[in-house]
Amino acid sequence: MPLKHHFLPVFYLKQWVNDSNGLLTEYSKPYGNLVKARRKHPEATGYITRLYAAEGLPDNLANEMERDFFSPVDSQAADALWVMLSRGEVSQSQRTAWAKFVVSLMCRMPEDVRLSKEMIVELARSISPLLRPFYDASRNHEENDRFEELSASFEAASPNRALRHLKRVISHEKLLSGIEAMSWEILTLEGNRHLLTSDRPVTYTSVLGHVDSHVVLPVGPRSLFVAASDVSFVRKLRQMKTNEVVALANRAAVEQAHRYVFGSDDEQLRFVQNRMGQSRSPQLVERMIALLRERHPTFLEAFSRVSVEPETQEQLTASVR
Repeated sequence: MPLKHHFLPVFYLKQWVNDSNGLLTEYSKPYGNLVKARRKHPEATGYITRLYAAEGLPDNLANEMERDFFSPVDSQAADALWVMLSRGEVSQSQRTAWAKFVVSLMCRMPEDVRLSKEMIVELARSISPLLRPFYDASRNHEENDRFEELSASFEAASPNRALRHLKRVISHEKLLSGIEAMSWEILTLEGNRHLLTSDRPVTYTSVLGHVDSHVVLPVGPRSLFVAASDVSFVRKLRQMKTNEVVALANRAAVEQAHRYVFGSDDEQLRFVQNRMGQSRSPQLVERMIALLRERHPTFLEAFSRVSVEPETQEQLTASVR
């Protein structure tokens, strides 16, 4: 049962392989702030063991999210990318598959998983004490008090609820339709420098439904995927010098990188050293968590005011008058 869970899929990283050994260059900071460039096989990087595994289950069940969700997402995206790079006509199902893959790259990284789990655990711990009155009102008082046991089980299940939440985000119809509705283009950039990618590969506007919304993703050392609500955005990129577009794309991918940058060679070591992780803006999951924290006190306050006392017939009648 494969438990190497790739947050950057092998098919995606393979686009940067440029030698007969099937290797690409991984830039990272294994010791302190010094960037090291190492040759890696796409299978041997961009993964964490059991990253998406459900906790407390045997491997065949714990691997469900990787096997039944991410594996199909990545496989279908690989087919869509092949069509786009071949300049073929992308079907509607392939547009949906590629949009889903792009959204997944916005929120499947290790930091996203960690933050999601922490937030859901925090929320569960906040809610648990508020459930006590409901438990007391519903149980037979001759039974043993199992509230603490049930509360602990509720909190323990939080990490797995976080994984299910990520799955819903990646499949969110509004996000997908926002990207699908944009104009898509693969720019071929034959400049002096190659495009880089990272563990934060997608550059996008904070809102995807506006006139100026766009999404940019390197899909190879010479290929840049661009989706834009306004085709003039793509036109402006085409009018720029190739090296300028490459520099802009690389700066975005490298500056927002968390742990890894990838390229086809090590010629941009200095560029990566000077910029890696220097400008990390809040990503999709971080923004969602910030919004949840903002609403959190209001939600808990409202929840704590819910009455568990059975209403009388008079109260029910009065409430509908």
